[in-house]
Amino acid sequence: MAISEANDKITAEAPKGSDKRGALRYTDCIKPIIENLETYLSSGDGPYDDISRHVHELGLNIQSGISQMLQDFCDELKKLVLKLDELDEKSAPGYQEFKKFLTDNQLSVEIMEDFLCLKKSLNDCLKLSDDASIDGFRAAYKRTCPLTLACSISNLLKYEFTNPLLVAMEKDLKKLKTTFKFWEYTIKTFLWDLFFIESFARGLLNIRETWNSEQILKKSEQISKQIEKWEEPYFDNETYWEEWKNKLTNYFATHTNMNNEQKADDLKKELRKAWTNEPLYICVINEVKSGGDFYLYCVNRDAQLIEVKETGKCNAFIYRSRNARKMVDSGFKAVEDEVKQCGKLKFGTEMTTEQKASEVLKQVRSDGLVALLGNWSTSKLRVVNGGKREKGHGHWGYIQGYTLLVGLP
Repeated sequence: MAISEANDKITAEAPKGSDKRGALRYTDCIKPIIENLETYLSSGDGPYDDISRHVHELGLNIQSGISQMLQDFCDELKKLVLKLDELDEKSAPGYQEFKKFLTDNQLSVEIMEDFLCLKKSLNDCLKLSDDASIDGFRAAYKRTCPLTLACSISNLLKYEFTNPLLVAMEKDLKKLKTTFKFWEYTIKTFLWDLFFIESFARGLLNIRETWNSEQILKKSEQISKQIEKWEEPYFDNETYWEEWKNKLTNYFATHTNMNNEQKADDLKKELRKAWTNEPLYICVINEVKSGGDFYLYCVNRDAQLIEVKETGKCNAFIYRSRNARKMVDSGFKAVEDEVKQCGKLKFGTEMTTEQKASEVLKQVRSDGLVALLGNWSTSKLRVVNGGKREKGHGHWGYIQGYTLLVGLP
């Protein structure tokens, strides 16, 4: 739905008077914003347009004075403020570095000063919701609207010497992914904040025109695509793989103080630093002797699987998908359905793990990875570079006595 259409929908459907159902709808706009913030905090890549109408409606509600009358609304608003505080805490180091970059390079710091002024007036408005805070927000918005700041950062990013991300990568001799991601998150969050403020202002200040919001959204999308282009030269899909081939066994031999979950989480943290966008599965399971309740089938084992056997009280593997990122949604849905169907399989009590695996392989796609993980309560699976797919580029589920994992090729 276009922003302008959503705006008309809200105005037409806005609850009136003291009707109980209408009063409940005042609160309903806040929950989707909190959910979006949780997504953004975890991924750094929230869907901007999804929250526009809800934030706009929030501004309308505060402007109407409902926060002074409805306790339920106040309670939900406090939850939102806490979530926004969490975002502010996470983004603060980046904003501080951004201001330092402008100062060190003798560039105008006005962009950050105006931005922080807008942020403060927004926070005051959400926390106090009184006439003074609304007037303060109106004055800050009138002085500098978010679109002006979006244009300013867009202009800074056009040139290598005024682009904080490119300058930081040039100075970083190791070209660390953490350096790149720090600035990517800072830039995207700056734009996210601007879009939030503009959407809120449209409701609070009764701005019918949606052009500013649409332009901020457009610039955000353009900058996101540009960041992807800046990132491409750093990817080397073999260097990191060879590195982990050489060190995974030693990792488990030297981390016996950790449990399976801690090891899986630690490996995920380390692999997220690698310069690769390849989808990865990490699995850590209790030590299993040959022929035990653990089975791996991988067509291209040498190129796509790193396996550790009976080391540090564990069995473990890392699997990488080479082609799944190019697949359409129907391919993922088909694998999910196959795994669910395997949940209906009944294994005989005398069947070995290999025999059970043979039955499973008849039911699922097998041109990537198929893993049967016994002792499912101790097996820990983690996804790296899975995007918004919670179970990564493939699927897993529980079948009789095992966790079944199917990874796409």
